[in-house]
Amino acid sequence: MPSPHRSRLKIVVAVLGILVAGAPLILCDAWLDKQGGDEVAATSAWAMGSAEIQIGQTVAALRNLSARGVGSCRPPHIDAMRQAALATGPIKQVALLGPNGDALCADSGGTPARQEVLTSAATADRGIMLDVVRLADRGERFLRVRSSDKPALTALIPASLLVPQASPQGGRLTGYARVAMADGTAVGESGVALDPAKPEAQFVDTLSSKQYPLAVSVSMPRSSVIANYDGIRRIGMAMSGVIALAILLFALLFFKRGELDSIADLAKAIRDDEFVPHYQPLVDLQTGRLIGAEVLARWRQPDGTFIEPNAFVLLLESSGLVLSRKVGRVRTCRIEPRGLAPIADWIAERRTLAERRLDRLGEILAEADRSAEASQGTGKEDEK
Repeated sequence: MPSPHRSRLKIVVAVLGILVAGAPLILCDAWLDKQGGDEVAATSAWAMGSAEIQIGQTVAALRNLSARGVGSCRPPHIDAMRQAALATGPIKQVALLGPNGDALCADSGGTPARQEVLTSAATADRGIMLDVVRLADRGERFLRVRSSDKPALTALIPASLLVPQASPQGGRLTGYARVAMADGTAVGESGVALDPAKPEAQFVDTLSSKQYPLAVSVSMPRSSVIANYDGIRRIGMAMSGVIALAILLFALLFFKRGELDSIADLAKAIRDDEFVPHYQPLVDLQTGRLIGAEVLARWRQPDGTFIEPNAFVLLLESSGLVLSRKVGRVRTCRIEPRGLAPIADWIAERRTLAERRLDRLGEILAEADRSAEASQGTGKEDEK
């Protein structure tokens, strides 16, 4: 019967069904989140490792020049600087700075373009400084590796070489990458910056170097990670759909059987006179006199407890025997004649059978009389 306990059971089953059906999709989303976090962390680690290797190669080239005594603008020293620039991949230009910071000469033999220093910071390598410079004539940024010697040997590394342009897997970088100094001064960036106001729509990772004052930040849109694993997500959605369908079928069968059992309980209660009247007095508010009583039906259980009408009226409605209508706070019920149609058909069948038997009553009595007369005639002949 549709008791409050059964209603609560339906709610619990519905909630559990939603959780179980959504479990594959939830697990799939959690796995995608982990994959996205791992992918962006791998990209930032790869970018930082690449930047440290290129800076390390540049530092080694400058120390080699310093060990060879290169420290002037004489042709042999310029030729040595040129060979170092050609032999070291990341280096764009090797130059010599004077005590006041002005360029004295470069590996090209001429005077290098004026460089605007945006920020400077020391490194873990003693005697090596890193500067972020911008060429005055082009506005292009470079990371300048500078020795602390006087005059100082310097080497320019293009910012585009330090910023990842592709993913570690070899494909195009679908997110945004930025390399900056420890104070936040940008060295270079690639990709399109994502909206910082929507952190839930992206994966972000920031990694700082232990050897150099650099930090790499990488962000990737969540949509691109999901697109890379679209097949797995589709499998998760399909599994959730199958589980949801199975739970729905089970629930339909389970509660349908429960409804049939409740109707059987209702029939048993009617047969055992478990429905009892409760009388509620009606009083005239003006005179205070008792003018009547309202009869209320209650379902008495074998243990002595009572089921309120709001429980079994719903059951009567579901059985088709009763229709109810609520207007305001008053609910009225009436017997539905169509719900009694099976009973009427059953009575009609039994009545038709009884009428047929009554119609044959004369034939049966006449046949009985003939049988009795025949028996009497046979007895007389035996006496003779």
